[in-house]
Amino acid sequence: MLSGCVTHTLLVNVTTDPDVHYEVDGDSLDVHDGRLRLPDWAPWELVDRTSGMNADSSLSVRLTYRAPLAEPVIHPISSREVEGDIRVEHRSNLLFKVSELTITFPSWEVSDRFGNPEDFVPEEVRQLESVGADTLIAPERQEQLKRLRAVAMQKAAAQRFLKHEQALVESWYQSKGEMVPEEVLSDAMNRFSFVLQAHMLTLSHRDPLDVSLDWYVELRSALVGAASDATGGDLEWFEARMDSIELSYKSWLDLEDDAIQVIAYLPAWRVVTSADTMSGDTLFWELSVDLLSDSTLVLNAVGYTPHLATTLLTLTLLLAVIVLLLLRFSKRRSLPTEKTD
Repeated sequence: MLSGCVTHTLLVNVTTDPDVHYEVDGDSLDVHDGRLRLPDWAPWELVDRTSGMNADSSLSVRLTYRAPLAEPVIHPISSREVEGDIRVEHRSNLLFKVSELTITFPSWEVSDRFGNPEDFVPEEVRQLESVGADTLIAPERQEQLKRLRAVAMQKAAAQRFLKHEQALVESWYQSKGEMVPEEVLSDAMNRFSFVLQAHMLTLSHRDPLDVSLDWYVELRSALVGAASDATGGDLEWFEARMDSIELSYKSWLDLEDDAIQVIAYLPAWRVVTSADTMSGDTLFWELSVDLLSDSTLVLNAVGYTPHLATTLLTLTLLLAVIVLLLLRFSKRRSLPTEKTD
């Protein structure tokens, strides 16, 4: 198993009857915590489930799902807002039968949707990341820098909840097919900011190292209330939408610790691919989850297999060339040699 709390594996069979298996393997609590998307939609079906014990006596589980690839299939390794898919296409041209695999992993747009915590970290705090920091920096200074970083993370959390509020209001108007009035958005942001500032004020009296950054339970009512009051929208709608936004964020946090690998079987005479490695007809990718934060990844492989007629024509031409070369060589050897005085 690759490093990570959970390992996600896509096993794709790119043949004339293509299909895909999705395996999710890890601690049972991580797999079933509600944050991980399990493919409970058609045409996916659960085909195998195995369980065991980890070294720490916790329960591990491996779930295997299957889906045919006659049509593009949405895979579960993506956010709920923008879905990725797996496509297999078979086509033919004059010379070759062509099989193409395309797997899209859409960007989670983490910076735009949730902010980047590193933007709030003072430069001096980065000393903690330097080689030998544990011995080169005095313990008292280390504690000071750790507290500065903890305060920076609180500021980043505040920014994330402000982005939640903005997304909440924008979602309401998007659901109605309308533009977001600037004055309404500003009103909602001001209403929530007042509560957020009061919350952070209470935290300022505590040791930053002891402060949790999971403020959702405390701020959920304020987030929903500010959006509902500013827009005049339905409170229950905002509650459901707010839970969905927070779930997407928690899902990303979980995925950051996971490992993703893709294995594809593509029998062909020649393969052009973005795969990390190949072994015979099998292609391997190991994905860096960090790249998905703000980038879309597209995995691609194209296999070319000559038609039988193309193969026969190529062999015939090759044989003709060999015969011509042999005849030419034989003719040169049969010519009389000139005598010189």
